[in-house]
Amino acid sequence: MSASVKKPKILIVYPVLTEAENDRFCIDLRVLGYDTYLMTSVRGLDRDLGATRYAAVIISKAMRDPHHAGSDGYSLASRIKKSKLAMPVIVLDPTCGNAEDCMRLDTGVRVIPDTARNLEYVLAELFYPERVERLRIHAGAIVKEG
Repeated sequence: MSASVKKPKILIVYPVLTEAENDRFCIDLRVLGYDTYLMTSVRGLDRDLGATRYAAVIISKAMRDPHHAGSDGYSLASRIKKSKLAMPVIVLDPTCGNAEDCMRLDTGVRVIPDTARNLEYVLAELFYPERVERLRIHAGAIVKEG
C-alpha cells in the first residue's frame, strides 16, 4: 500500500476487559486497512472528537458515561450524532440480529452484533464497497437459485 493512501481513522470506544478483546478489534481492523484509535473511557471523548477527524466512531453498548446516570452506548451514539460532527456512528450490541439486519435508529446510528465479522462488513460498506460482495460470498450469504 502506498504511503500516499490515507487509511480511514476509526475511533473505538470500548470498555477494556482483556488485552485480547482490545486486540480483536484494533489489530483486525488495522490489517483490513483502517487506522484505529481505542478509548476505554468517555473522559475527553468530546474534546478528542472535536480535535481529530475520524471517519467513523464505533461504540460498545456496554459503555457508560459517569456524568449521565443510566447512559449506555446508545446514549453516547445519539449524543455524537446530534453534534455537528458528520460521521457514521456504529453501536456494537450483542443482543441484536445479524449484519444483514443492521437497523438504523431515528438518529442515523447503525446497530450491529458485537462481532469482528459484522463490523468488517459494515465498515466495508462505508469505506471499501468493492469488498462487500466478496464478504457476502465468503460468509455464504448468497444462495444460488436452482
